[in-house]
Amino acid sequence: MAFRKSLSDLRGATLLFSEQDLQLAVREAVAPLLKGKDWISAIVVRTPTQFQMGSKYQGFALAYSRDAIFSNLDEAKRWLQKQQLRDTSA
Repeated sequence: MAFRKSLSDLRGATLLFSEQDLQLAVREAVAPLLKGKDWISAIVVRTPTQFQMGSKYQGFALAYSRDAIFSNLDEAKRWLQKQQLRDTSA
């Protein structure tokens, strides 16, 4: 939580939840946990379904998260390392 950056490698995942389940998880679990802090995510996908759910997450998490979706793990890592969190102390 202290770094507020994550790399999510979904390439081996079978996503069995719905868009509504994802939206509920973002609204009820993730957003309250962050308490107004921002987040940066690199999401790595292989399948069209993984890409679709990654894109849905991007939309649901716009209020707190800046995300990018990749098909290459090394590109995702490089992008994530270059990203800077917003200053929330102001």
